[in-house]
This record gives sequence, C-alpha cells and structure tokens, in this order.
Amino acid sequence: MKFVSKKCPHCGRWADYKDDIYEDCYFCLQPLEPESIQEKQKYEQKGKEYYEKLVEPFFPIHEKDGILVRGIKHFVNTIGLIYVSIVSFIIAVIALLPG
Repeated sequence: MKFVSKKCPHCGRWADYKDDIYEDCYFCLQPLEPESIQEKQKYEQKGKEYYEKLVEPFFPIHEKDGILVRGIKHFVNTIGLIYVSIVSFIIAVIALLPG
C-alpha cells in the first residue's frame, strides 16, 4: 500500500494519507477530506431518493383506506409491477437482438 502525506484542512499539519476519504488526521482526529465525505453523502442521498421514486407503487395505500380498497390497491399494484416487468424484459430482449 502506498503512503502519501496530506495537509490537514483543520490543523494545518501534514499527516499520512492512505487514499481513504474517511481517514482522520493523526494529530487533531478530524477527517482529512471533509468535502469528499459530504459529496459522497449527497450522492448516496440522491441515489436513495431516486430508488424510492422508482419503486413507488402506482396507487399508494393510505392508513384511512378500508380493507376492500387496500386489497384492490395491492392487487392493482401487483398487476402493474408484473406488467412493467414483462414489458421491460421484452424491450431488453429486442435491444439485444441486433447485437
């Protein structure tokens, strides 16, 4: 493993750095790359938001919905998921055919 030195943005001293954004300064125990950590957290948050938006059901089920309405919404959401899966598979197969 290659070791290099990096100047700490907090205390200004040079500390050993092993190319890990979560590495802390030897002297002040603060992160050597706070901007990179914040950037990675923002990137992960955007990914979580995108995933939640992607798997959002067609008809959201609310607490105030009755048993019959919940059952119908579960059924319709399941049918919609199956439909989207089949269409996506067919599109993927068509995209791979010319290939």
